[in-house]
Amino acid sequence: MLEISSVLKERRQILAKSILPLPEKWHGLKDEEERYRKRYLDLVMNPNVKEVFEKRAIILKVMRDFMMENRFMEVETPLLQSVYGGANAKPFKTHIDVYDSDVFLSIAPELYLKKCLVGGFDRVYEITKKFRNEGADRSHNPEHMTIEWYQAYADYEDGMKLFEELMKRICKAINGKFVLEYQDHKIDLTKWNKMTLAQAIKKYLNEDVSKIKNNSDAKKVAKKHKIEIEGITTANIQDELMKLFRDKLIQPTFLTDYPIESSPLAKPKKSDPTKAEIFQPFVGGIELARAYSELNDPTLQEQHFNEQEQERKVGNKEAMPTDKDFVTALKHGMPNACGVGIGIERVVMLFTNQTSIRDVILFPFMKPEKIEGDK
Repeated sequence: MLEISSVLKERRQILAKSILPLPEKWHGLKDEEERYRKRYLDLVMNPNVKEVFEKRAIILKVMRDFMMENRFMEVETPLLQSVYGGANAKPFKTHIDVYDSDVFLSIAPELYLKKCLVGGFDRVYEITKKFRNEGADRSHNPEHMTIEWYQAYADYEDGMKLFEELMKRICKAINGKFVLEYQDHKIDLTKWNKMTLAQAIKKYLNEDVSKIKNNSDAKKVAKKHKIEIEGITTANIQDELMKLFRDKLIQPTFLTDYPIESSPLAKPKKSDPTKAEIFQPFVGGIELARAYSELNDPTLQEQHFNEQEQERKVGNKEAMPTDKDFVTALKHGMPNACGVGIGIERVVMLFTNQTSIRDVILFPFMKPEKIEGDK
């Protein structure tokens, strides 16, 4: 039996003006640039886009819940810094008028978080923005978010275990299981491969990095593999070589034991002081994080900073400047620790099956449009 119902209207009120029409349903918002510039329309017209950012919110919640369960305390560090550090990257520079001082936007919260360890906090983390004045591509954006944690009385082996558990926790929350699909690849997050960086370079590029003895050798290898040689040194050549094959690391893989020259804040391996206790995890060809056992020897740390200054003099623009206050903090004593820094957008890309970082940033920065009549 057909039932007919009606609505009795008592009053009518316009809640908002809608002067412009929405894009036509079937032929509307297709241009990629337009989608990013007018994300509000992209969200209205494309439900799958909205779902990506709903999953992003879930991932952030899982991260915070996971850290709390593992007894980490959330802290905040400065975004404006008089000395930038914690990573090899080119910073954004600005000026504080009231102090008449040049400052930099944070490229990493690492040094401040480690000062928290000096201050007696054993487990700290921060979810924050980073700013790096570098190129933009499908996996890099000048402004991006990370989660970084520092765990006292731990090393990079402990960091690998915790990272793996976090990835499984996120996968379970998003997919209901520990397996995900990324770009037609079925990926099992319960099975991780591990190899040293040197082993991976040998496997994928057939290059023996033990033969690279000086900057001249590094430039020759770079030229052989068609890498821009300006600024190439023994400190960064292996990292540049890794970029040539990282897209082949589809199944979960930890690359470990990077050259000590490339990692001024990392602890040397006891069995081989030319290597640092570093790991980088890759899944789906995406580099998700960088982590290491933290260097806590102030004398060695100061020496590494001096070596970085020499790197800057020979053209490595990403070499780290010396942070004297951080060295002073280490002189008061920092426990052994592991630090892990994870790119949140890259994690979201993996678990939402996206291939561009701009598809997981709600309002990605776009080059300003030139409007007719503007100079």
